[in-house]
Amino acid sequence: MALSRDVQTEMRRPAIFVLLFWSVLITVVVVWVLDAPDIGRPFGPIPLALSMLVLIAAWMAMPWSPEASDRRKAVVVVFTAVAFVLCLGTFFMWALPLYAIAVANTVFVFGIRNGMLLSATTPGLVFAGTYLYSPGQIGVGGSLFFAGLMVPVAAFVIGICTALVDAIRSRQDAHRLLGDLEAANARLRQQAERIRELATAEERTRLAREMHDTLGHYLTAINLQLQNAERFEDRDPSRSRQKIREARESTLAALGEVRRSVRAMAPETVATEGGVAALRALVRSFDGMAFSTTFDVRGHERPLPDHVELALYRATQEGLTNAARHTRASAVDVSLAIDDESARLVIRDDGRGASADALEGGFGLAALRDRIEGLGGTMVARNAAAEGGFRLDVTLPLGAGLASGGVDR
Repeated sequence: MALSRDVQTEMRRPAIFVLLFWSVLITVVVVWVLDAPDIGRPFGPIPLALSMLVLIAAWMAMPWSPEASDRRKAVVVVFTAVAFVLCLGTFFMWALPLYAIAVANTVFVFGIRNGMLLSATTPGLVFAGTYLYSPGQIGVGGSLFFAGLMVPVAAFVIGICTALVDAIRSRQDAHRLLGDLEAANARLRQQAERIRELATAEERTRLAREMHDTLGHYLTAINLQLQNAERFEDRDPSRSRQKIREARESTLAALGEVRRSVRAMAPETVATEGGVAALRALVRSFDGMAFSTTFDVRGHERPLPDHVELALYRATQEGLTNAARHTRASAVDVSLAIDDESARLVIRDDGRGASADALEGGFGLAALRDRIEGLGGTMVARNAAAEGGFRLDVTLPLGAGLASGGVDR
């Protein structure tokens, strides 16, 4: 099974094989000095030292990535041959851990399929090597036993290497997928921004067309009617008064067009339900999502000017949304007080309050403050020091619509 290029580039000398290699070399020296197996020393210290030096050099030069040159890949053959000689000169059981290292390196450098091929051809060499090592003591049966022992060792090593390669491949796939998702998310944000800009431009164009077709017509008519009234003021007072009446009628018609435009831009619930009912429905829609809500109305529930309804609706939206996103509140209380001169909306929660940046530079609160002050009202957004939580207090006058930036009913 071939390894992908991403997996290949991540291959490094595994720490477990580093520990195994140096542990074997140290143990070989100790066993050789003590002659622990009590089977003599076939090699003297010089051949032993030379074979260990060559083995160490081969170990240090062995690549663990298929991207290495062919010359470096051949080092695994040198490593295997020197390990075989070392085992003949000390103790044949060292072949097991060194053989595991050779199989692992073959898997990483040449692929899992070639590692399995090496494992299949090794038992014959092990049989010959162990029989030559001590034909009198080990014999044919012992050589067969150790040759067969190499099979589960190879299977175990190949299994570990396969799992490692799969883990690396899975991590690479996850990184690649994460990169794709981030790129797709960036494209979606760009597309959403383009759509928003196009929608804004389209809405501006529509509003400009509406103003040109409706308000422009009425204002032109009013101007002509007033000019005629001024011209006939001395010569024909009755006709002048008639033109003034026509100008008033055109003014009322223009106000009706403005009222319909405001309704068209308002949220659907404001347009259909209107006033307090729309606020009650909005508060109810947040209940149970992240906190509980209550809505209380004091004073006389009566129709409010369109611009006041819309501003109160947006203020309630902003207060509830901030509570859901930032304050970690468990309860939010919304109260609306209506008297003859003003409407006051207060939104309180029991959360952790808003940050200083959000209070001073948050876009939502800043835009809401501009809207409220543009209608002649006041807005106070602050953290409640005594009882805790966040408080939004909005007061709007119920005066003449166009005089304060809106349209009366």
